[in-house]
Amino acid sequence: FNALRNLALSRCVEELVLIVDVDFVPMPARRAGALLLRQLAATTAPNTAIVLPAFEAVHTGWRESNANGTHMNVEKQALRELLRAGKVMPFGAQGGTREQWLPAHSCTQTARWLQASSPFQIHHCHPQYEPYVLLPRAATHRFDESFAGRGFDKISFIYELFARGVHFWSA
Repeated sequence: FNALRNLALSRCVEELVLIVDVDFVPMPARRAGALLLRQLAATTAPNTAIVLPAFEAVHTGWRESNANGTHMNVEKQALRELLRAGKVMPFGAQGGTREQWLPAHSCTQTARWLQASSPFQIHHCHPQYEPYVLLPRAATHRFDESFAGRGFDKISFIYELFARGVHFWSA
């Protein structure tokens, strides 16, 4: 996995990279790209990473039933409504299909993010923390290719970013 991640990073021509897992599906939100770029510009780039909160669909039909044309725009308020309706839940939440992965996103403080009106700094709080992050390509390093199989490879990458002094901020 990490050899492929390193290949992708080495071929990337964009200034920013999004570090995610293969099963992550970004849900577009109006102005999200511009807002993230503005947020990165307002910080001390290239030592800044923007953490994207992760959610999982409770049932597979919610996306199609909530789609607006060919793209679905999920703004924070709409996301709160989907949560209240039980259609989505924070990734790793109790009762979800990914409950065992709660530590992977625990430091993201999803509940705080849902209520926040401005970015806040995120600190490393668990040894298995591995959020989805947007960061300048210049701030990345190679993934450790000594990992075999599945597990702890992205965790070590994120931990090293923190150790190198990259500052993590909420989206």
